[in-house]
Amino acid sequence: DLVKSGPALLFGAYPAALSTVPGGLHWVRFLFLNLFLLGIDSAFALTEAVLTVLKDSTIGSTVPQKKVVAGTIAVGFLFGLIYTTDAGLILLDVIDFYINFIMLFIGFFKSFSAGWIFGIENQIKTFGPSVVYGYMFTTFGAIVIASCIWFGFEGDTALIGISAFVIWYGIGMAKCLHMLKTAESNQIDSSWSWKSSLYDLLFGN
Repeated sequence: DLVKSGPALLFGAYPAALSTVPGGLHWVRFLFLNLFLLGIDSAFALTEAVLTVLKDSTIGSTVPQKKVVAGTIAVGFLFGLIYTTDAGLILLDVIDFYINFIMLFIGFFKSFSAGWIFGIENQIKTFGPSVVYGYMFTTFGAIVIASCIWFGFEGDTALIGISAFVIWYGIGMAKCLHMLKTAESNQIDSSWSWKSSLYDLLFGN
């Protein structure tokens, strides 16, 4: 069987292929040295990330750094022991599968908080919650609907998804602009122009 990924590729196919070239044994040694160094590098990165969070916390700032480092390494070592059992590869595959989804969600929420939530209080104070949340619902609603069509149905759904995106976004933006015009006449300073108000709604946060 052709091995495409997983431990069999790393610990089976690669060493077998390297052993066929001149000086193959040394190339295999370099391969596993490289894997060892990659593991050490990943351990440093994970440990430093945890230590930074702990030292910035109220409790961790009062504990000596050596104790924090020792405790973090000990906990990581104990959790790492489960991967040395017979079920280690299964646990590794399960955790790796779900960690990928978790990291995607973390990346999304970090981008969402930086691009949409930061400064939203000033927008709500200026335009009112209906305009701000309406524009947010319009943007993400169009993306969600188009994605559901693209990935939820079989066949050539590219044009249908794009059409649904444009229709949803167009209707939502028309409603937002109508609410923005009302908010502009009621709440916004008369010296503000329509252009500056729209710019502040789209890019203010």
